[in-house]
This record gives sequence, structure tokens and C-alpha cells, in this order.
Amino acid sequence: KVVDAITDATKKAALQKELDEAKKQLEAKQAAAAAEKARQEAAEASVKDLFTNGDVTGTIKDTTDQEAIDKARKVVDAITDATKKAALQKELDEAKKQLEAKQAAAAAEKARQEAAEASVKDLFTNG
Repeated sequence: KVVDAITDATKKAALQKELDEAKKQLEAKQAAAAAEKARQEAAEASVKDLFTNGDVTGTIKDTTDQEAIDKARKVVDAITDATKKAALQKELDEAKKQLEAKQAAAAAEKARQEAAEASVKDLFTNG
């Protein structure tokens, strides 16, 4: 400790105060970095959980719905690292796109079934 070697009590106290402040700021910075890392890991896990086998380059799970995507988005929104946040946002956008495609396909299938049912009913005089 260099500060301990100083004999002038006033200077020693002033330097010790500065050293204590620097240590406090370093600890706060380390705590913030650890918290950010934890947020990033949670967000990454939330996004991966939307996809089959956690593969964000694959397809979403059958159980992935808008609520699950919204929940993951909230976790991603808590990230402060813009680059990491943007990468996860891109994966969320892909999940949303796939969900919309599934919903559109389901709606189209329902419309086809209803049209077929109506056609069959039209074959009968009573409908």
C-alpha cells in the first residue's frame, strides 16, 4: 500500500479517501457488469426457449404463442448492451414471423374446411 507509506496525515487521509472512492466505483462497475451479464443470460435463455431444441436458427415450438414472445421481449428489453439486445431482438422477430405464418396457415386451413363443409351441405336440399 503506497498510501500507508505517506507520513503526512492530511495528505494520507485525502489519498485514502480518493482510494476508497475509486474502490467503491470499481465495485459498483463490477456489480453492474455482473447484473448485465445475468440479464443477458436470462434473455438468451428466454429467446432460446421459444425455439425447438433451443435452436434459434430453427423453428419455433408448437407451444410458442404471442404471450411467450411478449414475455421473452420484456426480458430482452432489460438488456443495456445495444449490440446484444439487437441480436436477441432479431431472433425474437424471427419467432414472431414464424408464429404469424403458423397462424395464417391455420386460418387458411380453417377457411378451406369451412368451404368444403358448405359445399357438401349444398349437395343436400336442406343445407
